[in-house]
Amino acid sequence: MKRANSLIKPKAIKKGDTIGIVATGAPLEESRLQQGVKAIESRGYKVKIPLSPSKYYASDAWSNGSVEERLEALNDLVNDPEIRAIISARGGYGTPQILPFIEIGRLIKNPKVMVGLSDFCPMLVYQSFFAGIASLHASSVGSSLADELSTAEAKADTDELFEALSNSKFLPKHECLVIRERKAKGPILATNLSMLCFLLGTQFDIDLKGVILVLEDVGESPFRVHRMLLQLQLAGKLDGLAGLVFGRFSKCEAKHGPTIEEVFEIFVKENTNNYPVLKGLAMGHWGRNVPLPLGCQAEISGRDLKILESAVS
Repeated sequence: MKRANSLIKPKAIKKGDTIGIVATGAPLEESRLQQGVKAIESRGYKVKIPLSPSKYYASDAWSNGSVEERLEALNDLVNDPEIRAIISARGGYGTPQILPFIEIGRLIKNPKVMVGLSDFCPMLVYQSFFAGIASLHASSVGSSLADELSTAEAKADTDELFEALSNSKFLPKHECLVIRERKAKGPILATNLSMLCFLLGTQFDIDLKGVILVLEDVGESPFRVHRMLLQLQLAGKLDGLAGLVFGRFSKCEAKHGPTIEEVFEIFVKENTNNYPVLKGLAMGHWGRNVPLPLGCQAEISGRDLKILESAVS
């Protein structure tokens, strides 16, 4: 598919607005769903859920219902004029199944910020880079929102998510560690590495030229991470990047061989491109997950990733 030439920014949400919750992938435990809903409602927003994200929890299926059920739930939220933003219930597995049935015109006609991470990343890529509507790589209902009363990190994630949804002037700067120092500017594409590799060779394969690519993953051995990065490189996907930023690669460990930190260094040393590379950004699974606005402009300067443009207007 061809990348969108422009970016639509939905209006910032305000107290009293309604936020939709959808499980396009795996179902979410009911108790965590309710905790996440409380986090939203406690900030003065209403919640609407067309298909219970917990309906198929503990069933034999890996996703929250059939493709048709999940697609209908998503479309209900997109079509509903009361809904001002859509937050993924969780990741898991299943979102890629509904991608072929998404109607790009429906999204453009009813632009709303979508929020999520992990398995929901292909939906965020589709929305921001093909439909041309800003979205947020940020915490799902079942992650930091559900844990906001338990940890300071989850509370910070949730606070920043709602600041990003409600304040067009929220333009944070994130300090990282430098692997290769250069300056760069371009639209952010923050995504799960495995999900980005999944898109390769499909109709949803994305042109990454000029993009600041931010990557994270979870539960992958270091050699698998290197293999996926190499796959992107050999496919020519990294040749035209504006910059590369590594977020958190949680539980990416092995008993032998290079560590995940060493993999980053090895890969960049092997990579002959000249764009800046940072690591240590506080985003990803199992820890801080700062909201990053997909499709919006950002800048790499020294140790900093600076957000230059909000996802909302």
